[in-house]
Amino acid sequence: MSLLQRVANLFGGEPRAMPSSQLFELIAAGGSTYAGPAVNEESAMRYGAVYACIRIIAETMASLPLPLLRQQGREKNRAIDHTLYPVLHDLANPEMTAFEWRELSFAHALLTGNAWSEKKTNFRGQTIELWPLNPSKMEGWERRGGQLFWLYRNPDNHLQALNSDIIHHIKGFGSAVMGVSPIMQAARQAIGLGLATEEFGSRFFSNGAHLNKILKHPGKLSKEAFGRLQASFAADSAGLSNAHRTKILEEGMGIEALGIPPNEAQFLETRKFQVTEIARIFRVPPHLLADLDRATFSNIEHQSLSFVQHTLMPWAVRHEQAIMRDLLSEAERKTLFPKYIFAGLLRGDTVSRYGAYTTGINAGFLTRNEARELEDLNPLDGLDEPLLPLNMMEVNAAPPPALPARRNAC
Repeated sequence: MSLLQRVANLFGGEPRAMPSSQLFELIAAGGSTYAGPAVNEESAMRYGAVYACIRIIAETMASLPLPLLRQQGREKNRAIDHTLYPVLHDLANPEMTAFEWRELSFAHALLTGNAWSEKKTNFRGQTIELWPLNPSKMEGWERRGGQLFWLYRNPDNHLQALNSDIIHHIKGFGSAVMGVSPIMQAARQAIGLGLATEEFGSRFFSNGAHLNKILKHPGKLSKEAFGRLQASFAADSAGLSNAHRTKILEEGMGIEALGIPPNEAQFLETRKFQVTEIARIFRVPPHLLADLDRATFSNIEHQSLSFVQHTLMPWAVRHEQAIMRDLLSEAERKTLFPKYIFAGLLRGDTVSRYGAYTTGINAGFLTRNEARELEDLNPLDGLDEPLLPLNMMEVNAAPPPALPARRNAC
């Protein structure tokens, strides 16, 4: 049962407000795993594979250009005169750049399934600032007269009902209203096993890379003697600095090691597989997590394209449509729309790009100045008109006039 469902069941099937203490208890209880470590959004970020996946997706999405475009007939131009353009492109608010705001928003959405921001508007109702909200403080939602309200716990511990009209919400995979946390759902057991193997490895090396041991004494030790012996042996044996020190046992004592050797427990294989498992859940190519075991030059290129198409593109569409819903009025939606630009990620090497430009220019659908602009070069005079391929023409078009015959010079 999901955390959201457990919250809903407490209130007759509809999510409502609850004290923060109860919410945190539910999160802690729902985070237990078979491997042992409790998993929630905070502890998951301490696992390297999760941290890397979230950072890769969030930083990549935040680095993509996100202009606000205006449709005018068949032309699309940047709406730089609109108040929302600099919010998405430059500064989300006086304290955060657009990159920082989008990076944090996608990190929230990847961790919790949801990202909320409070919008500040001008007298015309246009968004001029976006301020991210802490998802751990969002304690539910309710409807009042058909209007959706988000229940947010303020820093002063006051529960405030925020009208959805002032909220920009990026929802991940989940229900009709809220997304579900991938950390608490699909990835919880995988992350728990990954954290357990990390802890095992840390304790193994902190113990001098030795397994548990039993000291055998031929006689019977008193409680005080047992305590002194245990403390003395631990002080001389535990830790990497004592790993190779000689141990001297007296009074006929013996030592016996216990446990399964790490190679027999497939310790390294388990750690490597868990990285692949986390990459699979977040749909991040393994080579981006420095897993190059099966990587080749050709399949890395295709994996990178797949990352754009199947991982980044869905998040881009989610965000674009959320912007249309939350940050543009009904009248503005008829001509304005945001658009993530993926051209930079899909660019090949220099030879491939120039070959594509040549094909477009020779076919007549790309001007030479448009090619220069794609390479961040300034336009030149006389290069704005498309070239006409002389060996092709439209089916119903009249044939071009014949060129006059050239007379040979005597």
